[in-house]
Amino acid sequence: MAAVAAGEIELAVAPLTTILSSPGVEPGAIFPDALETHIDMSVFVTRTAAAEAMAVLEFLTSPALDAQLAAAGVSRFELG
Repeated sequence: MAAVAAGEIELAVAPLTTILSSPGVEPGAIFPDALETHIDMSVFVTRTAAAEAMAVLEFLTSPALDAQLAAAGVSRFELG
């Protein structure tokens, strides 16, 4: 996660616990229970990510996607 926070990589998927304990990154979404992974995963980008990486994050975090994600069993994580 340090590589993401440092801007060395732009987009990653990792366990939620790893994301939450890593300064400079925030979770975007959690995989659905139907996948039976029982591991919370997140997608995140650096503050200086390329436009393509930002477009992926913007798409995944868009409220317009909420109904489709909910229908697929994906729940969003929000920092409190």
